[in-house]
Amino acid sequence: MDTKDMIRRLRTEKGLSQDELAEKLFVTRQAVSRWENGETTPNPETLKQLSRLFDVSINTLLGAPRQLICQCCGMPLEDATTSREPDGAFNEEYCKWCYAGGRFAYADKASLLDFLVAHMPNPESTAEDVRRASAAVKAAGLELGLQMMVGLYGETDPEEAVRQTAYALAALRPDTMRIYPTLVLEGAGLAALWRAGRYRPLTLEQAVAVTAPLLSFFEERGIRVIRAFNRSEYEDGRFRKANYDLTGLMLKINRIFAFLIPLATLLCYVLVAILLKMAADQIDALDAVADSAQISNTVGDLQAFMVYMIMKSSFGL
Repeated sequence: MDTKDMIRRLRTEKGLSQDELAEKLFVTRQAVSRWENGETTPNPETLKQLSRLFDVSINTLLGAPRQLICQCCGMPLEDATTSREPDGAFNEEYCKWCYAGGRFAYADKASLLDFLVAHMPNPESTAEDVRRASAAVKAAGLELGLQMMVGLYGETDPEEAVRQTAYALAALRPDTMRIYPTLVLEGAGLAALWRAGRYRPLTLEQAVAVTAPLLSFFEERGIRVIRAFNRSEYEDGRFRKANYDLTGLMLKINRIFAFLIPLATLLCYVLVAILLKMAADQIDALDAVADSAQISNTVGDLQAFMVYMIMKSSFGL
């Protein structure tokens, strides 16, 4: 959304007219009108005033032209998670957990990592929540699908952790399962732990070795496993059908042309024959007149030559 549209939308949501907004900002109504028409853009000081008035960041006022990233932990920022200064103004450099009220929450990188570890989800504390939610879904007659991640932070023995988790999830009797290894994404807490050497994700070979047995484990228990490329056969069949339909259509078109082209050629030859017959009859008539008048049949010869040239140029005769 452009700046002009954002200002108009925020002003409308605030229930302000252009005159009322101009009065609060100590500008003219014409200035507000030019902003909303896209003719001009508020200067930096006015943008700060608008930010405080509408309680949105300047980046949002400008239509979010860039993705804000916390310069401390790397978290992508939105207005709800952006830090503020003691006067309430947005600080678009940090998230509200790393910087708040004019102070940093962490003295150094080590304290930041300790905070991330302490606030990671604990599987033991959420297991009962998963059981209750799964039971509620099944009781409502809905299809239950669960997801299983392998290679999570804190797993000292990935294979044993996978085995225990698989049995626990199978006991919930889901209809479908999705299995995938843990990925480390830029900006996430795991990325900071990985850089600090406190987390090591599974390699591709390890992930395959750990997850491959899970397919048969769940399918033997009647649980469908959603796989990334399980539509390959369907898409291949759909392609073959489309190819067959296209081939059939082209064959029909070719059969039609195979019938029409000889017919059109025959009609052309018939037309040529008719024209030649008409020309010959006319030449004979002119010859008779010329003989009776004892004059040379120059006109008839010329007409015959013209008909011949027309036929040759038109039909390639």
